[in-house]
Amino acid sequence: MRIEPNRRNRLEERKVDAQMNPGAMRVLIVDDDEDIRRALHDLLESQHYMAKSVGTGVQALEQVRDQRFGIIILDLELPDVNGLEVLRRLKEGDPTLPIIMLTATSNDADKTAALHYGARAFFTKPYSSHALISAVSEAIRRPEGSWVGPLPDPVREKATMSLEASAKTIDPVCRMEVIPFQSAGKSEHEGHIYYFCTPACKQLFEQSPRRYTDKG
Repeated sequence: MRIEPNRRNRLEERKVDAQMNPGAMRVLIVDDDEDIRRALHDLLESQHYMAKSVGTGVQALEQVRDQRFGIIILDLELPDVNGLEVLRRLKEGDPTLPIIMLTATSNDADKTAALHYGARAFFTKPYSSHALISAVSEAIRRPEGSWVGPLPDPVREKATMSLEASAKTIDPVCRMEVIPFQSAGKSEHEGHIYYFCTPACKQLFEQSPRRYTDKG
C-alpha cells in the first residue's frame, strides 16, 4: 500500500510533534454542550495536553484552517453542521488528522458512517475518561490510523499481490473489504478471527462482539 507524498509528509510531521513534545499536543474539542467542553478541557489539561474548545461545526472548520491540531474530539450532534459532515470535510482537508467522535445516542448507522469517513474512535456519552485519554494518546502516537507497520518495498509488494487478492475478508463492523495483511488489527471471537479496517472498528467489535456476528 502506497501513501501519497503529501500525506506521508503530514504523517512524519505529526510523529515528530509527538516525539518532540508528547505532553503538549494541541487538542480541539468540538461540542455544543458547555459543561462537556469544560469537563473535556480540564481532563485533557490534567494530562498535559493543550486544549481549545468551540461549540459549532463552522467554528471547528475555521480553527483547523487557521491553526494546527494534533487531534480533534468532535461531537456528532452540533447546532449548525452535522458532525459527520464536519468529519468528512476535515478528513478531506487532511486525511492524516486523527478525529474521535462523541455522541449522546447509540446509533449503529452513525458509527458505521463515522468509521467510513475515517474516525479513529467513537464514544457514547457518558464516556470513560480513562478510555478516552487512552484513545487520544494512541491517536497521537500513531496518527496514520489504519495503516500499520512499514510500507512494503516493491519486491515484497509484488510477492504478496496474489496473496492479498485471495485473502480479502469483511470487517464485521463497517462491512467493508479488508486485507488481513493491511488490516488495523484482529480479534478472536468464538474461534473465528475477525480483521478490521480501522482501530475504531476493532474497538466497537470488542465492546459487543455478538452484535456484529451472525449470532448477534
